[in-house]
Amino acid sequence: MDSSGHNSTAHSNTPSSTRGNSGEVGPCKKVSGDIQYRMEEALKAIIEKNKRSEESNPFGWAVFEVEDDAEIEEIIPQRNKGILINEGGGSKNKSSQPTIKSALATKEAVHRAHMIVAKFLYDTRVPMNVVNSIYFQPMFDAAMPWVQDIKFLPTIKCTIMGNGWTDGRHRTLINFFVYCPRGITFVKSVDASDVVKNAPLLFKLFEEIIEWVGASNTVHMVTDDGANYVAAGRLVSETYKNINWSPCAAHCLNLVLNDISKLNHVKELASRASSVTRFIYNRPWLIAWLRKRKGWTEIVRPEAARFATTFIGLHSIQKHMHDLKALVTSKDFVNSRHAKDKKVKEVVAIILDSKFSNDCLIVIKIVEPLMRLLRIVDGDKKPSMGYVYEGMYRARIAIKNVFMKKKRLYKPYTSIIKDCWDRTLRKNIHAAAY
Repeated sequence: MDSSGHNSTAHSNTPSSTRGNSGEVGPCKKVSGDIQYRMEEALKAIIEKNKRSEESNPFGWAVFEVEDDAEIEEIIPQRNKGILINEGGGSKNKSSQPTIKSALATKEAVHRAHMIVAKFLYDTRVPMNVVNSIYFQPMFDAAMPWVQDIKFLPTIKCTIMGNGWTDGRHRTLINFFVYCPRGITFVKSVDASDVVKNAPLLFKLFEEIIEWVGASNTVHMVTDDGANYVAAGRLVSETYKNINWSPCAAHCLNLVLNDISKLNHVKELASRASSVTRFIYNRPWLIAWLRKRKGWTEIVRPEAARFATTFIGLHSIQKHMHDLKALVTSKDFVNSRHAKDKKVKEVVAIILDSKFSNDCLIVIKIVEPLMRLLRIVDGDKKPSMGYVYEGMYRARIAIKNVFMKKKRLYKPYTSIIKDCWDRTLRKNIHAAAY
């Protein structure tokens, strides 16, 4: 091997008797016997350490194991009518969808993949810097669809999840995952821009995923709750009697919070809270003054398209009201030139308005049970299916109690929850889980 890293014997007239076992590339004559021995011993030590780790792990290997000398398999179905986002994508393309091995594979599977590649490079004496080639990753990406053949065990019952999103090129993409008691696995990412508006075509896409996983292995399917998704989900339930379709509970709860945030008095509260936040953070000396207060934490500022943050922002303003009142009544502020500005006086009036603080507190109490349920269904620490039914029921009871069961006051909020429940979340599977 020369100083440039190229194999000096790859194109020489070395007799076949001196070539490596693979017969494709000749061994490097400059590698001494002791170096080769040390490399072999190092590989043996790694394998032995891996075996000890496996024996000490009571949970065993991952769901889909890769044998030491087997090809690395990936869960992307052969029958793919959509466009794989990571198809042909190299390791240098950071905008491509990450593959399963880079995103979801277990440490054990990744280690085994590394060992397989290392064994090949060592056995053929190929220079290690070949992995830096821009064609290295595309080679594996092109080969993967032809070598994968992973099938689910008949005894495993699965949930298929479809997560729709829009990328920077305004394509509607759907990421498909399969969840079972042994874990969650990425299946594929499909460009559904030309089918998402058509329920029958969307159903065909869902049907393809179901057939690949196995209809007898699937008991539940979760997607977004758009009108076409609902229609396609209904077709799934009618075609496969053993599969229950339901919309994403977290997405539905976010839509409930969005509808509540559109109520006129809630929208007005959010607008006034936002003006207070802008007033504080647009003047560095004011936020510097507040940060000197004991126990001060930053005010949460709502983000676009994240409905829950509107109420988190209201809660944050209400929690900081004591510090804000101390600021606007301090000598430093009263004697400053800012205190005489007309717009500043309007913000000061909001901060000193006790009704504003009380209204924020009431809205916080209204959405608190919904926020608690959202944290449960949006988390991944434990299965949340059994909490949806009771959580929605408790939310309606809690709102009625806030208004002391005065129907005129609680009706606008409970109507929004009831409409969402009846339209999307009222499914037999939630009642069964409860």
